[in-house]
Amino acid sequence: MGIPKGITIIAGGAYHGKSTLLNALEAAVYPHVPGDGREAVVMDPSAVRINAESGRSVRKTRIVPLVRELPYKVSTESFSTLSASGSTGEASNLVEAMEFGCRTVLIDEDSSAVNFLIRDARMRRLVGSAGEPLIPLVDRIRELAGLGVNMIIVAGACGDFLSVADMVIVMRDYIPENATARAKDICKETPPERLPEDHPPFALGESRHFLPYMQELMPLVKPTSSVERLVKVRLQGGTRVQIGFLVAETGTIPMLNCTAERCGAGLLLLNLLQNAQDVPAKECIEKICGEISNVGFRKIPQGFSRDVELPRPLEVAMLLLRLRSGK
Repeated sequence: MGIPKGITIIAGGAYHGKSTLLNALEAAVYPHVPGDGREAVVMDPSAVRINAESGRSVRKTRIVPLVRELPYKVSTESFSTLSASGSTGEASNLVEAMEFGCRTVLIDEDSSAVNFLIRDARMRRLVGSAGEPLIPLVDRIRELAGLGVNMIIVAGACGDFLSVADMVIVMRDYIPENATARAKDICKETPPERLPEDHPPFALGESRHFLPYMQELMPLVKPTSSVERLVKVRLQGGTRVQIGFLVAETGTIPMLNCTAERCGAGLLLLNLLQNAQDVPAKECIEKICGEISNVGFRKIPQGFSRDVELPRPLEVAMLLLRLRSGK
């Protein structure tokens, strides 16, 4: 079964295999060998799954295309917070993934913020555009498709997405069925009740530069005790990565899913921080990942004695964007 570029909705009843199919696509971004269960699954290697992420740290991310000005005149042109809401965390995850090269986005309705995905006509009338900073994804998704960003969304209840889909797959007893024509007929019979709103164009921003972005945190890249000569990468509780006095919580990054990858991402970032350059962060992360894929972690100090795996540049970027002071 081929899934074309554009917007694909995976629908179906509970326990019929919607999330299982999405999980298979998510796992197939990594190289795999015959016999591991993914032989028949091939996926765009730039694909990223995004979720709601309440409490995540966000630094200097432009979320204006999805979140207007917040209460008390808080701008979203360069949004920063130590504890994002579920919806602003998911909006940040989406624009950051695209900033670092993601061209296929995977979303499961079950793990998303509802107000990030949709807002029905009654709620729009009640709250009004002026009282709701969020611009729901359903209003932006066709624009994103026009910019070359593909979307695969598991939707068991958000029927508004059927009206913007290029393909609709319905899962029945773990068997996929192409239901695109039937979904289009249903949308003609019962069109969605969405009030039109004017939004500024969705522009894909360029990658932020590494050194200016990390400048204020650079003094924290130092040994954590007087007896240590080197800055160390530590894992705390299996999911928290510590680099000197910087920390990042990675447990909510869906595709950074083992301690060896977390350690590898931390070592790569430590190397970049100790050799920081005023170049796009995407460029320097992809460069060092390419070098390590050729020669291994022996190129990096501490790489000899650690159990490490090489993550994708996208996961290294996600760790970078969550770094904050651990003091």
